[in-house]
Amino acid sequence: MAASNKANIWDWIFRVLSVLAIPLLVWGVRLEVNLAVANNKIETLQANMEKKAAVSEVVSLQGDVGKLASVADLDNLKDKVEGLEKLQGSVNDNNVMLGRLEEKLNGANKSLETIMGLLPPR
Repeated sequence: MAASNKANIWDWIFRVLSVLAIPLLVWGVRLEVNLAVANNKIETLQANMEKKAAVSEVVSLQGDVGKLASVADLDNLKDKVEGLEKLQGSVNDNNVMLGRLEEKLNGANKSLETIMGLLPPR
C-alpha cells in the first residue's frame, strides 16, 4: 500500500503540475506579445521624436517657428533654398560679366579720349 500511496501522490503532483503548466504557458505567450507590442510602440515613438527633433532644429535655424508646420513645409523650404542658391550663382555670374563690361567700357572711353585729343578743336 505504501508503493501505491507514493504512486498516487506522484500521480496527483504530476496532474497538478500539468494543469498549472497550461496557464503558465498562456501567461508566457501573453507576456511575450505585450513586450513585442511595447517594443514596437517605443520604436515608433522614437522615430516620431527624431522627426520632430529634426523639424525643430530646422525651425530654430530658420528662426521662423510660425511658418513651418509639417514635413511638406520642410520639402518646400528645401526647394526654396535650392532656388535661392541657383539665384545666388546667377547673381555672381552677372557680377563677373558686369566687371568685364566695365573694363571694356573704360578701355573704350580711353580710346575715345585719345581720338578726341587727336582731333582739332572746333
